[in-house]
Amino acid sequence: MLRRSGDFDERLSWVHGAALRAADGEDAAEDATRSAFEWAAPDEPLALLMARAVRVALDRSPAHPLALLPFPEREAIGLARIVGLSAREVSALVGCDVAEAKRRMRRGMQRLANGVSMTVAG
Repeated sequence: MLRRSGDFDERLSWVHGAALRAADGEDAAEDATRSAFEWAAPDEPLALLMARAVRVALDRSPAHPLALLPFPEREAIGLARIVGLSAREVSALVGCDVAEAKRRMRRGMQRLANGVSMTVAG
């Protein structure tokens, strides 16, 4: 639970930290963080803000080696590994069923484990 005083600073720190892990640099992370807060409600859940920043970073300027993966795989992995969402939460956020979210994570992790040497056609 976030403290009442300094809530925004603490939320900003968490969201920016998640964006830094997903983005290929500080500028991209700042852009993703800004985007996450742009239309956010004051009481927006922290996990949703973090997820929004991670999705923006992974779409616009993803960190290596995630940049080598197809977007659906890097998005699922980023949401699960960086934000800490479950497969069910990932599926709800990206609009696919749970089995597909798990498939995306598994395929992406296999590609990463193999050094992303296989074709990235999807």
